[in-house]
Amino acid sequence: IWLDAQNAILMVNNLADGLITTLPAHADAIAANRDGYVARLTALDDELTAALSAVAKKDVVTFHEAFPYFAKAYGLNVAAVINRDPDDALSPRALAELCKTVAALGAPPLFVEPQYEDMAAQTISRETGAPLYVLDPIVTGPEADVPLTWYEDVMRQNLAVLVEALGE
Repeated sequence: IWLDAQNAILMVNNLADGLITTLPAHADAIAANRDGYVARLTALDDELTAALSAVAKKDVVTFHEAFPYFAKAYGLNVAAVINRDPDDALSPRALAELCKTVAALGAPPLFVEPQYEDMAAQTISRETGAPLYVLDPIVTGPEADVPLTWYEDVMRQNLAVLVEALGE
């Protein structure tokens, strides 16, 4: 749900409300930080909306079901999902069916994730000619020294990948 910036704003507001309830002596600082971050997330949402509304293609094939909220929020269509559970191997039959589906869709871009092995996607790409790209669902990140802009930075990296993959 966090891949839709509007949902991220809801989460930030809910977290801030809980912190203000728990730490009322810091309510002003928490509210100021919330307001600043919500403004940045709103700008990010506007940027995503504008850029993705302008892309020529809307169909995407994702590695697993990490991107439906993102797709819905930004006008994309998840036309197929390579693997419902990223830790399960696809059967040869399932892989062949996905190749047929991707070919029938006109070989839209395949999006894999840096956290998971992408052998099935590589096979589908080779069989159909669909190009491979990497999108980060932001489920992992650096273990230390995480910049305060991590979410925004990764979302903008994803945006750049999507614009490249879906543009003309």
